[in-house]
Amino acid sequence: MGKKIEQYEKTLMHFLIGALVLFGLYLTSLYSYLLFHSLAEVFSVAVAFAIFMLVWNARRFIGNSSLLLLGIGYLFIGGLDFIHTLAYKGMGVFRGYDTNLPTQLWIAARYIESLVFLAVPLFLQRRLKPGFLFFGFTIITVFLLASIFYWGIFPVCFVEGVGLTSFKKISEYIISLIFLAAIVLLVREREEFDPGVFRLLIGAIIVRIASELAFTFYISAYGFANLIGHFLKIVSFYLIYKALIEIGLRKPYNLLFRDLEQAKEAAEAASRAKSALLANMSHELRTPLNSILGFSQILEMEAESMSEEHLGFIRHIKGSGEHLLEMVNDILDLSKIEAGRIEIEKMPFHLNEMLLRLRATIAYLANKKKIRVEANIGPDLGLIEADEVRIKQVLYNLLSNAI
Repeated sequence: MGKKIEQYEKTLMHFLIGALVLFGLYLTSLYSYLLFHSLAEVFSVAVAFAIFMLVWNARRFIGNSSLLLLGIGYLFIGGLDFIHTLAYKGMGVFRGYDTNLPTQLWIAARYIESLVFLAVPLFLQRRLKPGFLFFGFTIITVFLLASIFYWGIFPVCFVEGVGLTSFKKISEYIISLIFLAAIVLLVREREEFDPGVFRLLIGAIIVRIASELAFTFYISAYGFANLIGHFLKIVSFYLIYKALIEIGLRKPYNLLFRDLEQAKEAAEAASRAKSALLANMSHELRTPLNSILGFSQILEMEAESMSEEHLGFIRHIKGSGEHLLEMVNDILDLSKIEAGRIEIEKMPFHLNEMLLRLRATIAYLANKKKIRVEANIGPDLGLIEADEVRIKQVLYNLLSNAI
């Protein structure tokens, strides 16, 4: 309960701070609309460039192209918005142009932005090279700028004294529809996103649509509808900032490495399945092996009625069964080693006796390849304290590999 109250207070504090910031921006618009517009656009440009820097520096760890597409796309969107800011009426940077120029740049940037959001869900399971994306966005941006500044073929968006053209209004509706389609695709792929990131992105797109619709009503670059549109754009970019930058820096695992999280979960599931398989194999193999060992011991106890050759066969069956049982234990030990749960058990045992038993076990493999195995055991190799099973494992592996 206390945590919920704390979260509510934190949200309320963020809302109040945001409201104060927006009110301060409104006051700047009363003093100078150019100042308000510049501050609003500089904020969005800064967020766009920050998204690019975050994604670009993490590109080696991103498993799909969706975030990479978003990051590189926002680099060029931010660049167009920056030129739009410089081209705004009254700035005096691009002489000989009127309000039509910043409006054209605005529409060009919004088309790219909406199409980027539409493409993000489509590239969640695909891989594209960063250089290919960078080249593609460069070609598109250069073409748009050339059509505006050089060729002059970009449709007119604003006529002084008249207002917005039909192309501009229709473009805003098309852009809104593209954003709406992006929401539908994102909802279909919501499992691929961190829940917090998903909610913020959807909220940002909804506010973005409201912003675009507001920009269909103004007849002056300094009008009220233009003001509302920029306020909504600020809110939209703030939500994008919260989704991709704040969460990306505070919880990068949730955002940039979500695909690795899924891979981790799959690996853990595979590990659990392997453990279950090993446990089942251990049970299924131990039961018949124990029967073989039990019957061989019984036969060995009744060795009086057998020849030495037959007794050797029985001892060989018993030794091979014991070795097979040890191999089952080896497999289980390997699983323990991978899980970091292996233990060394030190106990006293006669090393020379263990070596003789090992020679008898390895002799079967050697005889198949007509290799003679000799064991020269020193008389001073008596009782030692160590893990007999581990030492035998190491020696058997060395000898069997050599054979």
